[in-house]
Amino acid sequence: FSYYPKGTISGTATTFDTPDGKTDVLLTTELDAGTRSAPVQNASLTFAHQLSLIKFTFVKGDTYPDGDQVTSVKLKGAELPSGINFTTKEITWTNDKASSGIDAFTTGAYSIAVASGTTISDEDALMIQPGQKISLEIGTKDNGTFTVSDIKINGADTNPEIGKQYNITLTFNKKSVSASASIEGWGEVIGGSGTVE
Repeated sequence: FSYYPKGTISGTATTFDTPDGKTDVLLTTELDAGTRSAPVQNASLTFAHQLSLIKFTFVKGDTYPDGDQVTSVKLKGAELPSGINFTTKEITWTNDKASSGIDAFTTGAYSIAVASGTTISDEDALMIQPGQKISLEIGTKDNGTFTVSDIKINGADTNPEIGKQYNITLTFNKKSVSASASIEGWGEVIGGSGTVE
């Protein structure tokens, strides 16, 4: 059993340093490498993503004023990984982020653009607890704050899944923001190998 990222080990658990939504959690299944006298040949570890990756694209609707920018995005409804319980091999979660929110970014700004919109950088993407209904608070430079509580994934009321990447397109109109999300590939399962001696 292996995991990423490193943490502080105490007893049968590890605690991650300052969860911020920017670090992925990868786990493997247990590996039987055999013994010194009878090692398993070609034993390898396969790591799998344990979170949902969330990105945002900001699109200007026909009725929204020109020249505005998104200055902040706060995601609510999901927690962040706080560690791993080695006995159960399960992630432990923070207990305050679902209500207080997780900031995607608080410095800089993204233009609200026509046509294909403006997508946030990879550094501003969030990695969150899967399986939770999420909502957003979006701050803009010129038009205040918007709340988006109805996010459709591929047109349905579903929640982000483990190991999937989502791009939530936010279309700004004069008095509201509408949201839709699509699932994108996060890549293949990450493989690795090592020699056990």
